[in-house]
Amino acid sequence: AGTNVEVEIKLRVADLQAVKRKLAGLGYKVAERRALESNTLFDRKDGGLRMSGQVVRLRSYRGKWILTYKGAGT
Repeated sequence: AGTNVEVEIKLRVADLQAVKRKLAGLGYKVAERRALESNTLFDRKDGGLRMSGQVVRLRSYRGKWILTYKGAGT
C-alpha cells in the first residue's frame, strides 16, 4: 500500500529577481502561473490544533475543493 508523504521547505526570499534568475540559470521554467486560491483554517474551540503545530484546512483552487490535515512531522 502506498502512502502520501509531503515535504515542504519554506525559505524567506530577500531578492525575488535574483532567485528567478538563479532558477532560470539552473534550467527551471515556470510550470504553472499562479492562480487565486482560498484557504479556510479550522481548529478546536480551545485552539489546540494550532498550539500543537497542526491544522485542518479547506482549500478552493481552480474550482476544486481539497480538505487537508497537516501535523508535525516525526
